Amino acid sequence: PHAAREALATLLRCDVEEVALLDSAQAAWARAFYSLNFTSSADRILCFASEYAGNAVAYLQMARRTGARIEVLPMRTDGIADVPALEAALQRTTTSERAERPGRTLVALTHIQTSESIVQPAAAVGALCERYGAVFLLDTCQSVGQLPVDVRALGCDFACGTG
Repeated sequence: PHAAREALATLLRCDVEEVALLDSAQAAWARAFYSLNFTSSADRILCFASEYAGNAVAYLQMARRTGARIEVLPMRTDGIADVPALEAALQRTTTSERAERPGRTLVALTHIQTSESIVQPAAAVGALCERYGAVFLLDTCQSVGQLPVDVRALGCDFACGTG
């Protein structure tokens, strides 16, 4: 397992201590998502209309259990995530909310959708998450091994993929 973790760390350009190997990509995604400890209607989950259905079910379950709000953001007509719409949504989180509880807002993005093969602007999303103090969960199931994925350059807090 250590050699595999080292190889993945090199591929993803991160530290080996940041790599976890789990049974499946969905298990890894779920572990990351459920670790965020949503607790109230002050928490927000921002995702795009192209979100993977299995992930969306988890958002709905979390919202039902905790009161967290889900905001589904639009896609442009060419299938690319609407980054200005994300920025507008992130701006709605006040400075006092961000200071009181960093990570209150989650932004989730699927890097490449299975059905469309469109590469989403993960680095632009990551930069906005960093600027506004949001947690960025990136589904890289279709991108790792197909194109360079530098988790530091993309600015994601979690990247989940298949091996």
